[in-house]
Amino acid sequence: MTYTSIRSSQRFLLLLLLLSLGAAKAQNTAKKTQVLILGTTHLSQIDNFDPQMIEPVVQKLETFNFDVVCIEKMPGQLLYDIDRRKDPDFQLTSRDANHLRWADSVQQFRKVSFAQAKDRIYVLLKKESLTLPERKELLYHYVATANIPAAVLQYRYLQEQEALFSSEFDQKLTTYLASKLDNANEYYSMAVPLAFRSGHNIIEPIDNFQEMSFQKKYFPMFEKDLEEHPEFIAMVMELPVYTKSQQLMNTGVTEKDLTALYEYINSDTYMDQDYKAQWELWLKTEFDSRSDRARYSYWEMRNLQIAANILAVAAKHPGKKLLVIIGSAHKSYLEKFLHQVKDFEVLTY
Repeated sequence: MTYTSIRSSQRFLLLLLLLSLGAAKAQNTAKKTQVLILGTTHLSQIDNFDPQMIEPVVQKLETFNFDVVCIEKMPGQLLYDIDRRKDPDFQLTSRDANHLRWADSVQQFRKVSFAQAKDRIYVLLKKESLTLPERKELLYHYVATANIPAAVLQYRYLQEQEALFSSEFDQKLTTYLASKLDNANEYYSMAVPLAFRSGHNIIEPIDNFQEMSFQKKYFPMFEKDLEEHPEFIAMVMELPVYTKSQQLMNTGVTEKDLTALYEYINSDTYMDQDYKAQWELWLKTEFDSRSDRARYSYWEMRNLQIAANILAVAAKHPGKKLLVIIGSAHKSYLEKFLHQVKDFEVLTY
């Protein structure tokens, strides 16, 4: 073989290699995990809330064809961790404590541990379709892991299957789950209807509410510092970013359509102004106790923990499309962080 033919062969092989790398790169890009961070107002704080107010938002979200919905709730293992610590500065809300009571009851009734319930959920979710008894089993195991919103989702699929729930315990549990369907919050007014209408089975808790417990434990003077400086809070509440969002909320409630509010609180303009107003504030207040700086750090700590939980969900569902429904104040940080993750594509609302 001549030198020229060897060089030609090498160039051909190099071309093939470059083409294969390009194809692999395109394939990897197509398989990125996609995530949309939906900033939301807390619906439970809206007087006379009606699900019709967010129906256009839910319909818009349906067009994204999400595989997994994530919510601003702590995972069951974290709830158990906080509960078992018996630290007076780390207290569960009455809602989360009630979720644990139901989890304990189901574990005892079904003779299953938390870990066994988690493992069984993983197996059931791998199935292409679920039989009615399997869906009931999934419901029970979700409750056993303190994931009540996911259990409510399963209950929606089984509402008409009264024969499946014949025992006294069945009826107590389903009565409890049915009562959640009308609750005015992001779990049951957004996440459950969206997942149900999309035919999905997964609602993942991804939050960590411990930052204020750390603040209380190590910087208990923070509340006193705020009381001594009411001008800072008053100044923030009068900023245009919040007067506009309040105006949009009021109009949306009157017209029973919060579309404009959601478009605004998910905009770059809102995220930038909200961060400067609500969080950069603590770098400027200069409290003698430094509780303001601690508040800033604990908030960023919580955002990092949420981001880590989103990554944990993505690890279980690689290449899928995730929707994260979370308070709008978290959105800007989470998007900044997730934009740095090579395997993520951050979607825009």
